[in-house]
Amino acid sequence: MSVTLEDYALPIHCPKCGANIQKTTSWLRGNNKLECPCGTTMHLEPEEVLQAVEALEAALRRIVRPTPGAEKVPA
Repeated sequence: MSVTLEDYALPIHCPKCGANIQKTTSWLRGNNKLECPCGTTMHLEPEEVLQAVEALEAALRRIVRPTPGAEKVPA
């Protein structure tokens, strides 16, 4: 199974009204500004967040999980 957090929603907080806006990592990859419903435009610098997400994806790929039912219990 491929590990990807592309659809994982990250919270972005508006500095003016405090609204919590959820955007996915795939959305962050393609955008550098976000407009809050209050009208505030936030200029995003997603590179640092995306680097952290990529590091987490790599760590998750290193976790080996057994397939359900693959472990046999002695009778």
